[in-house]
Amino acid sequence: MNGKAQGSLPIDIEIIIEEVRENMIAREATLKEAREDFEKRLIQITLAKVNWNQTRAAEFLGVHRNTLFGKARRLGILLNA
Repeated sequence: MNGKAQGSLPIDIEIIIEEVRENMIAREATLKEAREDFEKRLIQITLAKVNWNQTRAAEFLGVHRNTLFGKARRLGILLNA
């Protein structure tokens, strides 16, 4: 993987950023918690847009499928492996 998104899904990053910002303020979250919230929402939205196809989601996000699986597990996103 070269770190660049391989597809072009219509994902509005600004909406995710606003969600995370509001959540960060409400919870008085740390930067680490905000980053994890952002990653979780981005992964969830990407998976939903590709009908939970992990390979396509990983390609779009520019990560290996195993990396996506590990991040999803760490962030509490349930996948059918």
